[in-house]
Amino acid sequence: MSQVNAFSKWLTHISLQGTVDHYVWIVPLCQSLHFIGLALLMAGIGLFDLRRLVVSSGGRDVLAPHASVYWQFVLIEAVRV
Repeated sequence: MSQVNAFSKWLTHISLQGTVDHYVWIVPLCQSLHFIGLALLMAGIGLFDLRRLVVSSGGRDVLAPHASVYWQFVLIEAVRV
């Protein structure tokens, strides 16, 4: 049996599958949360791009080259934690 078939069979036998079948509002809720998460992700990327392109910073580059090196180190340290 392939791994995909085994995974599919396992999914049909866990209690989560029965819960999703019983409550019809779970799938739309999960889809809505997923859509909101994607919208927040795209908004964050868009805001970063606008700031980087000096559109919303009043004519000054918020992330100047010397400042971007600082932020790179901050992000690296944040990921390490």
